[in-house]
Amino acid sequence: IHCGYSRGDVVQKPISVLRCALQRGERLSIARLRNILHEFGHGLHSMLSQTEYQHVSGTRCPTDFAEVPSELMECFASDSRVLSLFLNNTTHSDNDLTSAVVKGNLFKAIRVQDQLAMAAFDFEVSRAPPSTIDEFIRLHQAISRQHNSTSIPDNCAYLRFSHADGYASTYYSYLWSQATAALLWQRLFANDPLSLDAGSRYIQTILSRGNSQTAEDMLGDALGKAPSVEDLVNALVGEIDLSVCAVQKLWKQAQDG
Repeated sequence: IHCGYSRGDVVQKPISVLRCALQRGERLSIARLRNILHEFGHGLHSMLSQTEYQHVSGTRCPTDFAEVPSELMECFASDSRVLSLFLNNTTHSDNDLTSAVVKGNLFKAIRVQDQLAMAAFDFEVSRAPPSTIDEFIRLHQAISRQHNSTSIPDNCAYLRFSHADGYASTYYSYLWSQATAALLWQRLFANDPLSLDAGSRYIQTILSRGNSQTAEDMLGDALGKAPSVEDLVNALVGEIDLSVCAVQKLWKQAQDG
């Protein structure tokens, strides 16, 4: 509703709302929980920001950094140690949690390919908008082929790409943010997602600063050095590799069992 700021004796506390369409007594799927935690990440960014001016508070930052806190929360939602805090342990075993997490991360590499295709499509449409619907369709088909996208020919997938409207060539932000969040997760939280030291470091170096510093400076303070493109790519590939290994392990258990 509004961002916070602290300037001298004047303090405006942030107000952030997370609205969910849930039925009373509904059991959340892991996918639904992941979505809720994603949006909660945006709320944390606003609520924990401590800047002098509200116009650089919380999510009022560059588009390609605004999704980092929310994507990081999805990493928490994909960890069985965290999920066990939400689920009824009397009805869910460790194997149930592991299986659910693996199923939720199936085909991660394909999803990355699709994200690349959508980012390229968004960029091209913003750079040189097609003048006819036929040009629009041909452009989408050409980019899908180029990126080996899973889009099925003639199924009008572009009509379901709602983010094509309003992002103006910045849809790449999601993939960049996924890679950045993966790097933060691997460096700070992978060993212990509930680490107080890691959480405090994340708040102090990222969330509390809003847009008062550059993303490069904040990430440099959080990680010890500003990440390179290679660091980001390796972090994203590392998450894909972990997903593949988990699927292979689960498949072996199913065969043995």
